[in-house]
Amino acid sequence: MTETWNTALKKIVPGLSGCRAYPDTKHITYGANTYCVRSHSHEELRFCLPLLITDTAAGVACPDERGKDGAVWAALEHIKAQVPHVPALAPVGGRGTRHPRHCAAHTEPCTLICTPDGMGEALWKPNINNLLDKVGLHIQIRGALPYPGPPSVTAQHQVREALRELCNAIGEAEESVPQHQVETAVLMSIDQKSLRLRLPEEGVISFIADGSLMARKETEVRNHYRIAGPKEGIHIPFVCPETLTPAEFDCEGSGGSITGFAIHRREAVAIIGSNAEGKTTIIHGILSGVDDHAPGDGREGIVTRRGIERVAAGAYQLKGADVSLFFKSLPPGVNGTPKSASGVGSGSLVMAYECIRACAHRAPAILFDEDTSANNLLIPSSFQTEDVTPLSEVLHHQREALGETTLIFAAGSSDMLVARADTIIRLKDHVADAIPPKEFRAHLQEHLRQALLSLSG
Repeated sequence: MTETWNTALKKIVPGLSGCRAYPDTKHITYGANTYCVRSHSHEELRFCLPLLITDTAAGVACPDERGKDGAVWAALEHIKAQVPHVPALAPVGGRGTRHPRHCAAHTEPCTLICTPDGMGEALWKPNINNLLDKVGLHIQIRGALPYPGPPSVTAQHQVREALRELCNAIGEAEESVPQHQVETAVLMSIDQKSLRLRLPEEGVISFIADGSLMARKETEVRNHYRIAGPKEGIHIPFVCPETLTPAEFDCEGSGGSITGFAIHRREAVAIIGSNAEGKTTIIHGILSGVDDHAPGDGREGIVTRRGIERVAAGAYQLKGADVSLFFKSLPPGVNGTPKSASGVGSGSLVMAYECIRACAHRAPAILFDEDTSANNLLIPSSFQTEDVTPLSEVLHHQREALGETTLIFAAGSSDMLVARADTIIRLKDHVADAIPPKEFRAHLQEHLRQALLSLSG
């Protein structure tokens, strides 16, 4: 039987046992988290290997279980930063291969400490494969070497030596991680976790600390707002408007306290403003609050209860969907009843179903953005039939139908919906201000009066 690099790896791994970071034999599964394969281009030898560091610098600086993912984050980021400067670490970034960009995710900086739903799993970050426990620091390394040809004795020796140097270099890099960086990340992780646990008893759904920087800069690897890093250049921090009476919470890990904007249970919160003022950015910031962020991310002080739902217009197959809160009868082409609709739903029908489902599941909050919503479900129009009840009317006359669920939305033109909000945040020049709902409704009445006059003219 012809030997492959995967089978050769089983002979290579035992030779790495004396390294500073050595194979984590209890967690090795060949062909799954432990492999060595030729790339599709036949130019690289790609590998993955779980390692263990028992005498770990990250562990020394982390006495609290809740902050261990912060310690792991600090260690991994320190190792990544050494890759361009330490030749033995080059394989992690695919340096020396023809296509190093294929390994970009291994060295891309990451400011995410913990996420509940597997966001950014391509990145080298704390997760079930990279963690700290009583045994030590478990890390999973991935990378690539220039393809040395078939696994001959000489080629195997070459790969073994490269991996030995890599394992030793990783151990040395981890050993040199600055203790203050570890401690800061640990305390920040504890701050976020402890505050998230406290939110329900305070009746709070989400908290945005003063000074939070929510705008993101996406890259080829970090191409989603939840895993993207902070925006570069001018970045205006969020500050809770004084008229809303900023909330204050103690920081259990780092000590002291933080102030900011608290969104409460059953509250309807509108975020309004002109084009490109940052409305969607705030929605993204609140959604990102389910994650724990690292020092320097800008969202370290944004903490949101998990289980929130984001809804949007769409078109997909419905089966037994309840849309009865918004629809008294079904549009043509959809079968069943408003309590149990089946068929391909339109944008408004799908959004109605998602809202009702979120409330039925007692989601802490429903979030949506006017730009991705079905406007005919949000506000009434002059041609709307009585068979459809827009969300603005639900908020006005049937608020109890939404239960304890909070409503948070970004709007630029849905004034009739904004008028029914409990709290209105206006963004102007990217700075947050609060408008009393009564004042907004008076402004809207005058605006509509002027609009009618212009039509009659």
